[in-house]
Amino acid sequence: MTDRSGGISGIEPIIRLADRNDLSAVCEMDQRGRSKLVGARGGDAWIAEHPPIEVLMEESTIRVLVAELSGVVVGFSSSFDEDVQDRGRVCRIERIYVDDEAREIGCGDALLAAEISRALERGCGVIEAQALPGDRDTKNLYERGGITARLITVSKRLSGPSIEAPASR
Repeated sequence: MTDRSGGISGIEPIIRLADRNDLSAVCEMDQRGRSKLVGARGGDAWIAEHPPIEVLMEESTIRVLVAELSGVVVGFSSSFDEDVQDRGRVCRIERIYVDDEAREIGCGDALLAAEISRALERGCGVIEAQALPGDRDTKNLYERGGITARLITVSKRLSGPSIEAPASR
């Protein structure tokens, strides 16, 4: 039986701040997530622009949460706050990942809910996150959490093979 968030009734992930003991599991999940982005629309650019999670975990401004089931870390999220002129304090979810075997049971929803709750506790008035083009699962996760697109960024490489492709009208 599933609940409204897509989780299985009776199974609740524990969401907590990551600690040193979680580093190996979080880094392995991050690497699996990054490998899935290779060749995906926007994936290679995202990888180039975002360092591995182990680098982020060394920064005091980055928070990493983990989702745990039966003592096993099955997912993580990372975020940071930024003061933005005319918008106030913004919590930016840098990444969120749940192992394939732990999806569809509410772990991603629980991580997102914890990010939102903690952002409110820190005085954030806005929460933002990114999803790659075509990543329907991530987009759906954010929309279930009430986060909707406010801006879509498009780009085109101005050197290399992509310049030969004509623009469509």
